[in-house]
Amino acid sequence: MIKFSSMALLAFFSVGVHAQVKDLAWSVKKIEWSASDEKSFQEFVRGIGRAKEKRLCSTTENCIKNKDANPMFVNRNPQGLSIFSDCADLPHVLRGYFAWMNDLPFSFPTGVGKASSQETKPDIRYSTYGNKIISRRSVKTGDNVNTIVKLIANSINSAMFRVPTKFDVDNNNVFNDFYPIKISRTSLTPGTVFYDPNGHVLVVYDVAEDGRVFMIDAHPDNSLTRQVYDEKKFIVSSPNYGAGFKKWRPVSVAGGVTTPVRNNMIPDFSEIEYYGNGGGVTDANWKQRKFIFNGETITFGEYVRRSLASGNLKYHPVVEVQEALASLCDDFRDRAKAVSDAVTSGVSKKPHPVKLPENIYGTHGEWESYSTPSRDARFKASMLSLKEMVETLLMKFRNRDPMIDYTGNDLIGEIRKAYVERSTACTVAYTNSKGAPVTLNLDQVISRAFQLSFDPYHCPELRWGATGNELASCTDDANKRSWYTAQQNLRNAIDRNYDIRMDKTLQELPGSGLGADKAAQVSLRPIILAQ
Repeated sequence: MIKFSSMALLAFFSVGVHAQVKDLAWSVKKIEWSASDEKSFQEFVRGIGRAKEKRLCSTTENCIKNKDANPMFVNRNPQGLSIFSDCADLPHVLRGYFAWMNDLPFSFPTGVGKASSQETKPDIRYSTYGNKIISRRSVKTGDNVNTIVKLIANSINSAMFRVPTKFDVDNNNVFNDFYPIKISRTSLTPGTVFYDPNGHVLVVYDVAEDGRVFMIDAHPDNSLTRQVYDEKKFIVSSPNYGAGFKKWRPVSVAGGVTTPVRNNMIPDFSEIEYYGNGGGVTDANWKQRKFIFNGETITFGEYVRRSLASGNLKYHPVVEVQEALASLCDDFRDRAKAVSDAVTSGVSKKPHPVKLPENIYGTHGEWESYSTPSRDARFKASMLSLKEMVETLLMKFRNRDPMIDYTGNDLIGEIRKAYVERSTACTVAYTNSKGAPVTLNLDQVISRAFQLSFDPYHCPELRWGATGNELASCTDDANKRSWYTAQQNLRNAIDRNYDIRMDKTLQELPGSGLGADKAAQVSLRPIILAQ
């Protein structure tokens, strides 16, 4: 007897029954999303994410047009379908595409304003008191999907995710697309959005049996990357920011009017991310929140993992290290494309600007498209997280913690073997300034993590932290080399700070207090080689 997976059946019925190519025009035939629609949307997003995980596609558009990534709808894609997405667009592009394919209602915000008259920050993406949605656009029958995708790209930015929980629906039915959720396997499902208040947006595509959360995110070059949730990389902060895991708000459409469901009417609405579950916390003292699981006070990241694990969570130390290195390898390879794009674009050959952007982490233009300060900071945060995870696992093992599942007789040796094998097998090749290929492995890059230049105006050798003979081919002039030296404190920083001005000249940057004086120890080698 032949058995089919649920996803294969979904693909069969979606493609087989509706095999005709869909027109670019939107047709809204349903007044709301059913439970079946939401389930199918989860499968669609899971397929995109898993294909990216296998590196079968690399951009939002080519994933949607890839038969392995999008078996449900790929055969219905019309000629001329054009998809673009950066990080803030990705949730709405995926949701909108699915709605279009299934004749479902869909709307998106077109305007955002400051939530408080006390706001002083000029960049609303990083507002202190959060924002509010002030206008929306609902799709209508006859709308062209390419036009809608373009409107999303032109309208949506991360400021539209920075909405406090209390701003769900206003008196004019202008609403926040998302609501915060309970941390459970039934709530945190594919399609769930994660908003990092440092200005980044990701989409959950899978939750593993051991509670790890897998996400995809997009970038200004339309590339798609894969992430594993890590509280050091992606933070949850003030309730004003509306950060964390959020789901799409249910809506209904009647007579051309879109009516959203308020937070207090949604069964899995929860503010646990902002206030913890220990009680006694308000907006004023949110930093004192506690996360308690089975009587133990733990970090939010640990709370997420334990809450999402099927059954009682057990840690398999060697597997944990292997999985963390696989995620780091993905980051490493994705960074290689970002650096290559900067070189291909010709930016690396241009003279260095007189000043840095107002803030290197949140800006516009060439710097936004081709620099990597946020990506590099998250990369270093992942290295630090791996190091601290191994330290914690070894401590738990020595203390005979029942959560540790290891029956061998040389845990350090097995972790060392896993690290060496995985970190040296993960390689990328970049083309140096003289056109020659240079191959690096993950272990080498971890050792030079704080020498990697995030500056798109630097030669590829400096982008990869080269020294000695490897650096000899770099053609950067003395001015660019001086900028590289002056940026060391910025490279030392792991935490991204969007609240301060960074538009310094080469002469002003040294001694400005920006960044960190010393680089953190992020390498795992001293731990696994010293014991």
